[in-house]
Amino acid sequence: QNKDHFKEIAEIKNMMERSSRFLSLSGLSGLLASATLIFYGLALVNAGKYTLNEVQWLGISEIILGILAGIFLDFGLIFWAVGFGLLYIIYGTVMYYKYEQEK
Repeated sequence: QNKDHFKEIAEIKNMMERSSRFLSLSGLSGLLASATLIFYGLALVNAGKYTLNEVQWLGISEIILGILAGIFLDFGLIFWAVGFGLLYIIYGTVMYYKYEQEK
């Protein structure tokens, strides 16, 4: 009966290891998150030349996250979520307080 307990614990451990891999992108798909962040950042830097200066800083931040996502491939999805989620929340908040609060 003790062997059954060890077998069940091993199955639970295996299941937990497989479920924790959900947040990572494997193989070349990890580079996709990096590439989208880098190229989108380059587009923002270029667009920042014709719009507000803050857009360039957002682009530089996206490029930095893209480079980090390329180095740490296992965390590509997390960097991608930070780049297209958290950075935009921060950017929107800064822009609101900088330009809309003055009105």
